[in-house]
Amino acid sequence: MPALSILNPSPPLLPGPTLLHDLVDWDDAGDALALDFLGPEGSDERYSYTYSELRRCVASLAATLHETLRSSSSSRQQGDPDTAASRPQLIIPLLIPQSPALYIAQLAALQVGAAFCPINLDAPRERIKFISGDVKAEVIISTRENEEVVTWEGGPIPILIDVHFPIPPELVGLPPFPETTTTTSSLAYVMYTSGSTGLPKGVGVSHRAATQSLLAHEVLIPTFSRFLQFAAPSFDVSVFEIFFPLFRGATLIACHRERLLNDLPGTINLMEVDGCELTPTVVGSLLLRRSSVPGLKLLLTIGEMLTRPVVDEFGEAEGRVGMLYGMYGPTEAAIHCTAYTNMAAGSKVGNIGRPFSTVSCFIAAIPDPAVPSSAETLDILPLGEVGELVLGGTQLADGYLNREKENKAAFVTYNNSPAYRTGDKGRILDDGTIEVMGRISAGQVKLRGQRVELGEIEEVVYKHPGIELAFASVLEGMLIIFARAGKGEDVVVEDVVETCEQWLPRYMVPSEIIIMSEFPYLPSGKIDKKKLEAEYLRTRAEEDGADEGGVVRETENTVQRALQTLLKVRVNPMKRLATYGLDSLTAIRLASHLRSARLRISPVEILEAETAREIARVCEERLSQPENDSQVPEVFDFSSLEGPVTDALAELGVNDPFEEVLPCTPLQDAMLLETAVDPVAYCNFIELRINDVDPHRVADALRELASHNPLLRTGFVECESQWSAFSQVIWPALAADQIVVETVGGKDGERGEGREGLEMVRPIRMRVRQFDGHAVVRADVHHALYDGWSLELIIKDLETLLLTPSPSPSTLTPRPPFRAIVEHTLRLASRSMEKERQYWKDHLAHFAPRGLPSFNSDAGVARGLDVVGYTTSISTSALEKSAGLAGVNSQAMAQTAYALVLSAYLGTKDICFGSVFSGRSADVEGIEEIAGPCIATLPVRINIGNGTVGGVMAEMQRVGRRHMENEGLGLREIQGLVEAEGGVFDTLVIWQQSLADDSDDVVVGGKGKRVQLVKARDYLEFALTLEITPAAGEGKVRFDANYQTAIFGREMIEVLLRQVEGVLGAFMRDGMEAGVEGIFGGVEGEGVMAVFEGGGEVSELPTNGEGVTAVVGKSKVRGNRRANAIARLVTGRDDVEVTLKQSIGGKARGYLGRVGSGIKILVTAASSSDDLVVLPLPLGAEGELCISAASLGDGDIEIDGTEWVHDPVHGMLLRTEDL
Repeated sequence: MPALSILNPSPPLLPGPTLLHDLVDWDDAGDALALDFLGPEGSDERYSYTYSELRRCVASLAATLHETLRSSSSSRQQGDPDTAASRPQLIIPLLIPQSPALYIAQLAALQVGAAFCPINLDAPRERIKFISGDVKAEVIISTRENEEVVTWEGGPIPILIDVHFPIPPELVGLPPFPETTTTTSSLAYVMYTSGSTGLPKGVGVSHRAATQSLLAHEVLIPTFSRFLQFAAPSFDVSVFEIFFPLFRGATLIACHRERLLNDLPGTINLMEVDGCELTPTVVGSLLLRRSSVPGLKLLLTIGEMLTRPVVDEFGEAEGRVGMLYGMYGPTEAAIHCTAYTNMAAGSKVGNIGRPFSTVSCFIAAIPDPAVPSSAETLDILPLGEVGELVLGGTQLADGYLNREKENKAAFVTYNNSPAYRTGDKGRILDDGTIEVMGRISAGQVKLRGQRVELGEIEEVVYKHPGIELAFASVLEGMLIIFARAGKGEDVVVEDVVETCEQWLPRYMVPSEIIIMSEFPYLPSGKIDKKKLEAEYLRTRAEEDGADEGGVVRETENTVQRALQTLLKVRVNPMKRLATYGLDSLTAIRLASHLRSARLRISPVEILEAETAREIARVCEERLSQPENDSQVPEVFDFSSLEGPVTDALAELGVNDPFEEVLPCTPLQDAMLLETAVDPVAYCNFIELRINDVDPHRVADALRELASHNPLLRTGFVECESQWSAFSQVIWPALAADQIVVETVGGKDGERGEGREGLEMVRPIRMRVRQFDGHAVVRADVHHALYDGWSLELIIKDLETLLLTPSPSPSTLTPRPPFRAIVEHTLRLASRSMEKERQYWKDHLAHFAPRGLPSFNSDAGVARGLDVVGYTTSISTSALEKSAGLAGVNSQAMAQTAYALVLSAYLGTKDICFGSVFSGRSADVEGIEEIAGPCIATLPVRINIGNGTVGGVMAEMQRVGRRHMENEGLGLREIQGLVEAEGGVFDTLVIWQQSLADDSDDVVVGGKGKRVQLVKARDYLEFALTLEITPAAGEGKVRFDANYQTAIFGREMIEVLLRQVEGVLGAFMRDGMEAGVEGIFGGVEGEGVMAVFEGGGEVSELPTNGEGVTAVVGKSKVRGNRRANAIARLVTGRDDVEVTLKQSIGGKARGYLGRVGSGIKILVTAASSSDDLVVLPLPLGAEGELCISAASLGDGDIEIDGTEWVHDPVHGMLLRTEDL
């Protein structure tokens, strides 16, 4: 059994004083200096008290308190004031600044048997009243300046004292302290902290807890003579700062608060302080470096995780002694509980050392928020595992005053002893020290769809030279870093960003870094984070207001206007662009807009920018950089191609004159090579519907369109050159037979679709035919001429021509020539592509491709392609909204849904599918208006893993953006980098987003428009090509599957599409925190969508006591003593459980089951044989399975009242209502 995460399980009770005030040995200290207090800035006043003088002050105030309590009506109502046992323990609130009066009041309260309760000086009156009522205060001690604040009707009796408490005259013999019945279990002090309900909660610490804590320090803390009291009195470390020096007979050093904060090093030096305790924030911002306090010998830190600069500056190193002691402890466990003593420079900042001898430490499983009862018991984790740090021992507080619910959640019992859940995440290391990793909730935030530890980001910021203090915050969805540079350090924000980019993934790089000269602080010495964040938001709101008035930088204004034009919303320059739905399409169009304004930025850089302000910053940086020779485009001369092309055409019997010849792009070459092998590959079919137009006018418009678009007049010829294997031939005009008007009418729906190949010399044929009230254009076009983006541009131009009564040459604005793309690809080829090659090697490293098995059991089905279209129930606007909330784009969300389904089909979590990228992110003038194939088909490898849906989506988006940076390498070359016979993927996903928006004069396929795209069928070489088309606005998302009929049956494809829809809907319904396995579990082995073809009977397996474990192959299944063997063999997993739900005549007809915690499955017999088929249930199908005797022949199955039909040939399940 592995060792458990437990340190010091049975802490002893240390011998020594058992009451906090008894730690001060008044008799032995005598005339030694007890307190040395420095007055406000500009004053040389110092107030010093010896131990005997301090005792007289304490005795004087104690006598006043005793008398006041004796005479108070509230005390009399509770019984004899001289008998403490007859009334609840007194708790005395103190509203006193750091001063002699504070320390005297604390000691006096203890001497009369009361507990003291410090209150922040800036606490509003209502908070003071609440605390006073919560502790049932009879008296409250404050200064005369606060008399009005502490006085109200029915409130406690105020006792007002001077901050510089006058020393009573020395009398013969010291006055005795009042008699009390205080015990070690009585409360010594109460500290109020913020409560989750909005009301403060008081932590009651007993004398035993306080004294045990201070006694445990004795063997850990080196000697000192003058210790600084820095912490605000409402911060529990002040108890240590006050009582531990007095316990040791040393001198307590204190100072006027404002003076202390204004010049901490000066105060330490002036007062000859040799020991102090500060928060890391204060050390990093006020103390700075050890050379500023040469007399300091001991530095304790508390309250926050240490920072790298503090550890390296004050830790022990060669040639210098150490002084740094990292302390840790919550208020609920009496100040300090662990110590990392005499830290060395370079020590791990999260290490809090070892527990005190009085403290037990455990690492327990973090409670599940969804199961409140899980917090009531401790599940101790094995050594080294990360969990919640839990404390036990003799230092624990009694709990929260009057807070039963909070006590139950935080204080638990372990081995019959109390324990406290700290809420801090940590682990016990092999050397017995403890590493803390921040708060379980507070330090871990959701950023851009992923969980992020802010402390990790802060640690990276500290790596940048000159940063002395850093604080990370997420505001309005943006990651902001507030940082302070060291004195004399010139820190440039852009350099800090670069440091972050070197160490952090993109989604963790800060949106903005603010270098500050000073930080606001809380009385505890911690950064006042709320004030800092509020000030930031106020400043940004003012800037946004100024923006409205036009007072912004010109570049930012240009970016803002362009974004608002494209997104149709007002854009806040500091708001995350993901919340506006910025996607790759918008980024491409924005880059083009900005290029026209002479601002240079790529679409990839736009997608990486978090805000409009970041985009403007990149553009401004480019403006300041002069264009060098390498940025001047190379001019290509392709005239040398004319002779070889002429000869190649002549060999084909073509002697027509051509207008221009160009080499092909690598993409075109790849497509044409596939066509050379398979004459129908990439020979696509397009059908357009044109309303209210004569077919002859349509033909004329098509010819006019071709005259404006060389794309439509382009052919190809195999003519190898230094640039490509094929060459493009641009003809002066279309040949007469390339557009044919068919005069025979017919009914709409008579679709004729050629399936023969095309002549590559003129690879486009168009037939125009008249139907009732509209014309139809059917075009056979080779994919090397166009992509989806180009098709929309061409349709838009055709719409413009048809809407113009008498089109002229100026009707259409000339589009930039495709030659610009050809030349761009040649420039890419001329430079080193090693960076891109390495990227793709890394992306596909150790990937084992797994092709789709054949799901069609009919071996006689001929190889061919078919198409299934399906309009989902998911609206585009709802998808965009869900994606925006997740911090990703809609494409990433949809592709993740497909990836999960593909994972289940392939039986592996590490999958790869092809994805089509627009290829329009290149820095080519007017690229978004160029008609021609620019797409890049790239492998997207993703490991589904066992994480959250949001995590997979964020990774999907990250991969997509990285691919855009490296899309210069063609698919054939990428696949050549890995050893994968048959390629790395056999399914392709195309996100077919329309370019049109509401500002366009024409919208492709829009309702009521003249030209509508009815059908577009691509003849690709993949087993499955899935086109996902998000219709505009409230329209629905549509799926179109182009599939190999030898692999899939039509019904199975329909189920697959519904499964993708179901998973996508589950994302939108269940949110990003849902586990991947819970949505649609990935399955190892050969996949659940498979038919078991093994012969013979599988041997019987032992049952699990419930008759659910055994199964069969080709045999008669009897009863339910045999269950899972077939399912296990098919899935390749052991965690399959199926239950026989129906047996007719002793023959099993159906099992319902589950694979692991993931996919629900159905095992059912084929109607034509004894084969059993294992397949996943469609999403939403669960509950009881019913098979009636009458329905056995046709295989009807009823689940929760819905009828499903099992198709044993294609291995799938269909709803009857869908047939």
